[in-house]
Amino acid sequence: MTSNASGGARSPSILAILIPILVVLIVAWGALSFLRSRIQAHPASNAVVDFKVGATLPDLKFEALDGSSVLLSQGKSKVLLINFWATWCEACIDEMPSLVRLHERFSSQGVEIYGVNLDEKPAQAIPATAGEFKIKFPNFIDRDDKLGDAFDVHAIPFTVIVDPSRKVLETVAGDRDWTSPAFVEKLRGWLAQADQAKR
Repeated sequence: MTSNASGGARSPSILAILIPILVVLIVAWGALSFLRSRIQAHPASNAVVDFKVGATLPDLKFEALDGSSVLLSQGKSKVLLINFWATWCEACIDEMPSLVRLHERFSSQGVEIYGVNLDEKPAQAIPATAGEFKIKFPNFIDRDDKLGDAFDVHAIPFTVIVDPSRKVLETVAGDRDWTSPAFVEKLRGWLAQADQAKR
């Protein structure tokens, strides 16, 4: 009886240790599988753009699920965030609500977000995530990994912020609270600069 009782007491603690480890291993496996597939499909790319702060991006093309596309030069925004994400990326999903709030708050002032989805099945991932988070900004697919290769994306979320002339204002590797006071202050400065440039 004593043996059974002690065994029953130990079981939950073992599960409490094993479950988080299993979750971490699954996430790591997903990330490694993604990176391996990109490396195998595209072992080398000469199309990497200069996305350092101050550089000007080429007129990249973004393709939607319905086959339509838009060139970077066709955007009307004062500040554009290009955000690479996927549903298997926990940090991407963690930051998505703040991107939605940012868009709701500043889209009328000239802030736009282009999501670039890197899931293997974007036709399922994009509508499901848009419905869950009530995403109103456009999300694009990365056919043949052209955009991911251009920005040399190896980890996500990854965000490039540009002004109306396609000049890079900032790059962000990893998730961020996009409605934090520090970022909002920086964003207001960029918007003021864009307004001043129009005069």
